[in-house]
Amino acid sequence: RLQDAIDAINKEPAPSRYREFTKVTTEGTITHAILYHYEQVWYAAWLPPKGKEDDYIYGYTYAYKDTATAYKVIPHALRQQKDICVYKPSGRTQFATYTQLVTKQDVIDGEDKRNWNMPMVTSYHQKSRRIYEPIKRFEAQVQISIPQWEDSRNMFERMRVTCIADVLTREHHTEYWKTASKSEWLPSADTVFSFIKSTDVHSSYNLFSNDFYGYKSILHILDTPFFRKWIQNKCNESIELFNNPDTNTKLSIIQPWNTIFHLCKQIKTIHNIWGNACPLDYYQTNLNALLGITCCSGYNVKHAYPWLVEHMPVASFFTLINKFYETKEAERLAYPNGNHRYYMEHTIGMYVYSFRDLEDTLSMLGKVIEDKGELTPPKRWRITEFHDYVQAEAWKISNVNEGLPQDLFPAPVKVQHNEQNWTFIQPIDTHQLAAWGQAVRNCVGNATGYAEGVRKKQHFIVLCMIDNKPQFTVQLKVSMGMMSVDQIAGISNARLTEEQRESYTKVFGQALQQREEVLASA
Repeated sequence: RLQDAIDAINKEPAPSRYREFTKVTTEGTITHAILYHYEQVWYAAWLPPKGKEDDYIYGYTYAYKDTATAYKVIPHALRQQKDICVYKPSGRTQFATYTQLVTKQDVIDGEDKRNWNMPMVTSYHQKSRRIYEPIKRFEAQVQISIPQWEDSRNMFERMRVTCIADVLTREHHTEYWKTASKSEWLPSADTVFSFIKSTDVHSSYNLFSNDFYGYKSILHILDTPFFRKWIQNKCNESIELFNNPDTNTKLSIIQPWNTIFHLCKQIKTIHNIWGNACPLDYYQTNLNALLGITCCSGYNVKHAYPWLVEHMPVASFFTLINKFYETKEAERLAYPNGNHRYYMEHTIGMYVYSFRDLEDTLSMLGKVIEDKGELTPPKRWRITEFHDYVQAEAWKISNVNEGLPQDLFPAPVKVQHNEQNWTFIQPIDTHQLAAWGQAVRNCVGNATGYAEGVRKKQHFIVLCMIDNKPQFTVQLKVSMGMMSVDQIAGISNARLTEEQRESYTKVFGQALQQREEVLASA
């Protein structure tokens, strides 16, 4: 009997003032009701009995003495409900009570609180730790009894969904639905285009958190047979997933819809640079690369737009992004256990790779153009060469050109070895050192630290060319009046093979001998 449970609870100390009602089912032992007393208030919650599951989701009730003492400690939520309580006398004491059977319609109307835990009992307080455990077990049974989104923190969110607009549009925006039927609304290409054409700049953003209005400049691209069909297919994917009872995440419904605006953003970025000079079929044939990378964003990049239009063929741009995308995809497929999860863009359910080399290049290019007004375009549009070329020019802007001592090789020294012409030089200034770093693609391009050490004669930098092609960078260390080789780096900081090191040591020794002979004859 309920009274027996109440009498038993009254005999317990505060941390143990609860009773858990369980029953054995084919799934195991489940908690179907709880009763507990916590800080002046009695609480109870229960699942509907067999045969009543369609009538309500769960029921709850609470009761407390209608006294000033109790009113000081009851939860704020209960104080707000004081006017809807039923007041019942019990002996010389009056109790405030409230009972509700929470139905699906109640949840749709906004009743999504965890009313079985109105005092917000926690597991980390000594007085509530034991009470918290049966409350959580009861909550688990409520969760099992209702449909849920696996990716939602609100266990009742899926029950509130009555149409696809509840999933794809912002929950609290109601202005739009004053003139449109929310229950009949469906995503479609026509819907997308109508918002793009709308003169209401804020309506689409308020409703979808997407700036439809900003895509007006590319409407003539989107509203073509190819992209109209593509957009409609994405809308259909969302509709099919919404109607599929096996769909268990809200995000899976939203992802195709979000993909539409991801593509719109990418097309708009390229259109902002080349405008209608970019052929329509470039967008169509490079669709995967457009969806699979990010680039060309950032404030400084915009300064590079006119330069790109004048010097960079749009076909070369698409070649760059396609090659990058295909390389990243090949890496992901070849090494499925790699750290590719970092590239997963969950909002669209696709791998999206950040083309940082291109992003950095265009950002630096913007700075160069802003400072110098012009830059000679590279001979070839290969990202490594393009990046290093622009990096060197950007470095020159932010670093004053300073002369460097050339005590070791004030003039180039040439040595013939194995039918090859070896040339050893010391950089004449910091800009030449940076240019060398660009040519051999190593960190000497960031010449500030190296140049400072050279000026203080803590070390010497010697540059080596073979048949007039940059090959090796040598750092010589000076300690206690003695000079020794600290490190030798090949192209892209590559370590020398044993054969290369042996050849270099021999030829470098001959170069030093030539230099000594010059000094001796002076």
